[in-house]
Amino acid sequence: MAKLVFDIETSALPLETFDESQQEYLFRDAGKIPDETARSLRRAELLQQFNLWPFTAQVVCIAMLNAETQRGQVLFTAEDFDEEAVESPGPVEFVPCVDETELLTAFWDVAKHYDSIVTFNGRG
Repeated sequence: MAKLVFDIETSALPLETFDESQQEYLFRDAGKIPDETARSLRRAELLQQFNLWPFTAQVVCIAMLNAETQRGQVLFTAEDFDEEAVESPGPVEFVPCVDETELLTAFWDVAKHYDSIVTFNGRG
């Protein structure tokens, strides 16, 4: 039975990506704190959590490994890359993707060929 082991890495979108009303919503919890220092600390905490929320982050890398063959593939976003410069000697192939959409499409194109999928935080 073919098993795919994978891990996903995300990165927060820049704060400038969100308009004023979106930022007000995202930091509403911090805005309720009367003390300026505590409010600033809470705002910083929330900002650090942006990479964990689906609406404030994007997938930037997915590493995959075939558990039986020990061969793998690392998909990553790269705005500027030279396809000729990307060599993947060895059991792991590195695949640059233009954006998150291309990266996720490439992941699901691979994942559909496996009977079982294993992930660190997976359920089921």
